[in-house]
Amino acid sequence: MAMTLRLTPAEDAALERAAQRRGISKQEAARDAVRRYAEDDEQFAALVAKGIDRYKDALDRLAQGA
Repeated sequence: MAMTLRLTPAEDAALERAAQRRGISKQEAARDAVRRYAEDDEQFAALVAKGIDRYKDALDRLAQGA
């Protein structure tokens, strides 16, 4: 799916540097950044859910002011 990504000059320069360091296009670097962000976000959400489940009793007591 095609989309337009509007970047500030500083963001564009950072993307250009990152792409050049890796020897890839800016488009490929941007796609990779989105993939990595999505993976990190999913992992974070899973860890939060695991922590909530693990400490549910303590969190419930804290919520009740105990």
